[in-house]
Amino acid sequence: MSDVTLSSDQKRCPQCSKPIETAVPRQIIDRGWNEHLRKQYVRTRTLEFCSETCGGHYQMGCEG
Repeated sequence: MSDVTLSSDQKRCPQCSKPIETAVPRQIIDRGWNEHLRKQYVRTRTLEFCSETCGGHYQMGCEG
């Protein structure tokens, strides 16, 4: 495990799990699931990453 101690309000990067020092917001476009209609739909979310690189890699992972 990491030796880094996080405060209760410290966020982690969704891609690499490193603590976010300076948040870089990225708009992520992926597919969601509507349970009522039982259909997929395109959704847009704004997530915070530790770098532009992590945001780009996360988007590529969503594209499959």
